[in-house]
Amino acid sequence: MLKLLLTLPLGMLMIPGHVFAQPETLPARRVQQTPEEAFSEALSQIFQSQSEELYPAALSVLQSGGTEIDFFRLMKQAGESGNPVARKWMAQNILQSASASSGDLATAPAAIRARELMKEAADAGFIPAQVEMARYAGSGVGAVASESAGLNYLMQACKGGSSRARAAYLLLSGRLNAGQFDAPEIASELGKKNYHLEEVIASLYGDSPEAQEWLEKASEHGSPTAAFLLGQRKLQTDEAAALALLKLSAERYLPEALATYGVIQLSRHEEEEGLQRLQLAFMLGYAPAATTLAAQYISRPETYSPERVFELYRLGDSLKDTRSSVAYAYCLVTGRGCTATPDEGVTMLRELADAGSPYAYVALADLYFNGCGVEPDMMKAINYLGEADAAGVPNAYVLMAALTQLGNAAAAPDARRAELYLKMAAERGEIGVQQLFDAMIQKKEWHFLPPVQK
Repeated sequence: MLKLLLTLPLGMLMIPGHVFAQPETLPARRVQQTPEEAFSEALSQIFQSQSEELYPAALSVLQSGGTEIDFFRLMKQAGESGNPVARKWMAQNILQSASASSGDLATAPAAIRARELMKEAADAGFIPAQVEMARYAGSGVGAVASESAGLNYLMQACKGGSSRARAAYLLLSGRLNAGQFDAPEIASELGKKNYHLEEVIASLYGDSPEAQEWLEKASEHGSPTAAFLLGQRKLQTDEAAALALLKLSAERYLPEALATYGVIQLSRHEEEEGLQRLQLAFMLGYAPAATTLAAQYISRPETYSPERVFELYRLGDSLKDTRSSVAYAYCLVTGRGCTATPDEGVTMLRELADAGSPYAYVALADLYFNGCGVEPDMMKAINYLGEADAAGVPNAYVLMAALTQLGNAAAAPDARRAELYLKMAAERGEIGVQQLFDAMIQKKEWHFLPPVQK
């Protein structure tokens, strides 16, 4: 069961009622401070401690009654005001959007802006930004690559006490190439239990048993990434151990682990804790968590407004999460949580479909079936679902069956064709074909995202 939860697309996940372990409680919410006050205090502590973790700032916003949207707003405000921690965060988000395009990162305007922000954060003395700036300079982000400039920033971070920088320096200097790790500099770092170095060494061994041993050391010494990788590796052999490692990684604030463990908690009905972990995962940079979180909000319309869902999709789109972009464009067409701008949304969906986004095909099928933003056209709806099926979207033939059975403004119901599509879906071995079809027919409508309840 755990393997299934981890391999399904997070944004489209249906949460089964399965209990994995005893519930875990997160710290109680505090209401003494406003989100702005709590955030400012946490951000100041992060800079003073030279921490790489934004988790305290993100959690402070939620505990003081704010939202993930407030966190993005506050980080942007802090970055624009010159806060080095926030500027590093802004740089990483901007670079993430630049990396999603096919342009040259040395000359792309977004990459140049990301470099400017990261340099300002590094030059202000924020050591984690110095480590990142070493990578930007050395790999050519926002400018021509310069190994000497990269090493200069890396040495600054080393002098500042960054264990991650020391691991990177040992790798770049060639000291790890021979596979012998008893040289004084390496032995010293390993003696200090530098899990960043242990992660690097593990990566040199690929999938071999030696890699497993080094990951186990790194996890024992505090690595969230090593714990997550080990958890994934143990899925085949020991589900309980895998779950424990994934939980450990989440407790160490790895964004992907927070999202994964949040989904697991939702599956065992720990709704508050699961939602909070998904929120934190998104706030800390795991963009795919947006669609999973939005799906949970949509299922609770009495608590979460359509406007909040739309803002979540908008933020996910700004981080170039494709599924968020599809949902964001669909909302623009339908006016779900926003003022409708159909032409803009349809154009965006067509561009996403042309780029091969599977769920853009499904969203376009909806528009042509329902005649929203475009003229109704049953054949175009079916053709888009065929593209979705070819791209790996499950149950596309069940959708074809339901649409043809229901009919639309451009085509009368066609039970014979519906039966053919349903048979094709069953022949593919898909589970619950008839039940899904019956449920759609009973609703007498189909939408990519459910309409807003008036």
